[in-house]
Amino acid sequence: MLSKLNLTFALAIISTASAAVVTVQVGDGGFVYSPQNVQASKGDIVSFQFSGSPGNHTVSQANFSAPCEQLEGGFDSNFVSIPSGFKGPNPVFNLTIEDDTKPIWFYCKQTAPSPHCLTGMVGSINAPTTGNTIEAFTNAAKALTSLPAQKPGGLQGIGASASSPPSPLQNGASQPPGASTASNSPSSTSGTGSSTGSSTAPVSSNTSPSGSNTNKSGTIQNAAGLMLISFTTLLSIVFSA
Repeated sequence: MLSKLNLTFALAIISTASAAVVTVQVGDGGFVYSPQNVQASKGDIVSFQFSGSPGNHTVSQANFSAPCEQLEGGFDSNFVSIPSGFKGPNPVFNLTIEDDTKPIWFYCKQTAPSPHCLTGMVGSINAPTTGNTIEAFTNAAKALTSLPAQKPGGLQGIGASASSPPSPLQNGASQPPGASTASNSPSSTSGTGSSTGSSTAPVSSNTSPSGSNTNKSGTIQNAAGLMLISFTTLLSIVFSA
């Protein structure tokens, strides 16, 4: 009986160790998430790296039918501001996938110098290739003429949740209380806006890339070393029981 319990525990360790980490760059090269759509299984971690400098973005959960509106009960990274000339380390927002049977949609809440979501700064996890695709979601966001009223979300989401806010916040990276610096062009100057207003920051022409960019290898890192250690632990537990 004890042997079976030990085996179950060891297998649980190995299952955790084999979870993949799927990386998504936020704001790197414009008002974009890259890749725009990724595939992830239950237990995998989707790691959002705020790498656009300068920039200020969010990763906020939405519904397919309301691409630029915070989903009730959905996750929200809050605003992460990256200054010009930022050298890192990039703040990271990690979401653990809890339900991989349904697509997860997200967008950027930033309004300055213009609403990022309306330019197509949206993304997805496990979006299908037909029907409610990432292309359809992007087009729906671009078709909006104004940004809906925004409200805050939390770390817990629907289908995916985070255990902590974006971190580390070092070397000028910060989480301002609302929309502010928004430019992703190195030659641009920073501006300050509100969650519903505009900013004096120059307008960026960057828009969301076309295509689904479906990519589970968007830097998937299987913890091979940890798996080996876990397997060794499994053997020692089983044979010592």
